[in-house]
Amino acid sequence: MARIELTHNPLSTDNIRVLLEKIGTVWVSRIQKYFDIGGPDEAKWAETQKPQKAAILKAISGNDTSITRAQLAKYFDAQKKPLVLTGILRQSFTYNTKIISDTEVALEVGTNVSYAADLQFGNTVSIPITEEMKVAIRRLTGRNAGQLAFLRDFLNENAYVFKIKPRKILLFDKVLKSRLRSIFAEFFEQMNIQNEKKGEGK
Repeated sequence: MARIELTHNPLSTDNIRVLLEKIGTVWVSRIQKYFDIGGPDEAKWAETQKPQKAAILKAISGNDTSITRAQLAKYFDAQKKPLVLTGILRQSFTYNTKIISDTEVALEVGTNVSYAADLQFGNTVSIPITEEMKVAIRRLTGRNAGQLAFLRDFLNENAYVFKIKPRKILLFDKVLKSRLRSIFAEFFEQMNIQNEKKGEGK
């Protein structure tokens, strides 16, 4: 989660919250755009492994051991964009403003999806390969296994261990910085206009 705190005059809390909400809206929109363009301009994400072994193993684990070849096809078709498979993480990012005190307001941007941190910072992950999964793998890799044939390699393994490369999500790229500068400039211009009108009314 990323956090911005602003200190201000006690009388301007509402104005500051409006400013932070605009920033939050633009920031979340830009994060979602990263998933379409493969990451921030300054830190493009590494391509995912093709086929995406980890995703496919997870898909046939647990209650999904009855999954079919046709259902697994999407895990191959989704490799056109890094980190986009179900879209859950992409859509999960949100923002929240908090009043800390009479003179402080904070903006928090982040997600409650647990594996987001693995992608942001990188990690080593282990997926257990259960006997139930091996039964499913034998079924899926019968005749004409095609692109699922690689699953046979896991029949003699108890786990699949792999490294997740860091892919920066909470990052200010040039486009986001430019948009935030415009938001701040517009905000202070409006504040100046309001102050001038107040001065004229005295």
